[in-house]
Amino acid sequence: MSCGLGAIVLVLMLVKHNVEHVSPESERLEGDLARLEAVETDLGSKIVALLQVKAATAGEIAAREAALARIRSDLTRARDELAARERAARALEKTIETTEVAPKEPDVIEDRRVGEENYIVGLRVEGARIGILVDASASMTDEWLIDIIRRKNQAAPVRQAGPKWDRTRRVVRWLLARAPAQSQVAAVAFAAKPTWL
Repeated sequence: MSCGLGAIVLVLMLVKHNVEHVSPESERLEGDLARLEAVETDLGSKIVALLQVKAATAGEIAAREAALARIRSDLTRARDELAARERAARALEKTIETTEVAPKEPDVIEDRRVGEENYIVGLRVEGARIGILVDASASMTDEWLIDIIRRKNQAAPVRQAGPKWDRTRRVVRWLLARAPAQSQVAAVAFAAKPTWL
């Protein structure tokens, strides 16, 4: 047993002796360890920064995916609306194609001077009693005030040859030509006093 105790004491003495003398290998290892710990700290901070960037990027990606989903939804809705409008337009075209056009009723009064003036096309003359009132004052002879004053001071045939009055006569003829045959029609011109036409 004393042999074992002696060996332990010897080992302790050797260890104590080596503690006082640090070997260059140990210093190099400690330097490497310090350098590796610095590298580990630097890598740890870079990992944290990358994780933060990843989280921000993930949030941005989620926001863009949500915006893309909204755009796709809007696009789908717009396509559906367009398809519905196209279907309605086709249905309307079919309705127009199948609608029969009513034949044009012949004019009651034969007048070759009466045509289909664009500004009264579509106007229907209807009713049992029809009254047509025409302003026959000097303002109905021409378009411009200076021309109206000139025509006012001239003879009746010159006044009646004015462009505005000529247009008015054509409209009255058009209305009379399209009045129903069974209607009672009265045409009255008025200026200072009424006059039957």
